[in-house]
Amino acid sequence: MANRDEVSEVLATRVRELMKLVNETDISELRVEQGDLKVYIAKKHGHASGEASEPAEAEVDPLPAEDASQEKAFITAPMVGRFYLCVPGKPPLVSCGDTIAKGQKICIVESMKIPNDVLSEIDGQIEEVLCEDGQAVEYGQSLFRVRLKPLVSPAG
Repeated sequence: MANRDEVSEVLATRVRELMKLVNETDISELRVEQGDLKVYIAKKHGHASGEASEPAEAEVDPLPAEDASQEKAFITAPMVGRFYLCVPGKPPLVSCGDTIAKGQKICIVESMKIPNDVLSEIDGQIEEVLCEDGQAVEYGQSLFRVRLKPLVSPAG
């Protein structure tokens, strides 16, 4: 088993890689949760002149997980637009506590007056809806926090 210093160095390396990814792409923020490790990285927005932005800030929050086997993930906006949980006059597509499956329609992001279905890419349970209905969202912004469905390992 790796010692504490080796684990810390691996985590620091991964955080630096994530910071580099955010700096080199159009992603404005990134949240990652794996086990008891939580990482949030956001760009500091500079001038609108297109100058290079300052380096991303990283916040590592290694809080103990309620259950280490229950990993969490964030579902993010695939584009800039307005976030909607439901079609007008219909019930919400999902809410806290709902179980979702890969390929399931979970919300709508309207961009340029065109509604775009957002499909889940994971199986799990909605823990939190992070946006209000009708809220403007950015590409890559977290929309939902999801507890991943645990993998079933063969007995043996």
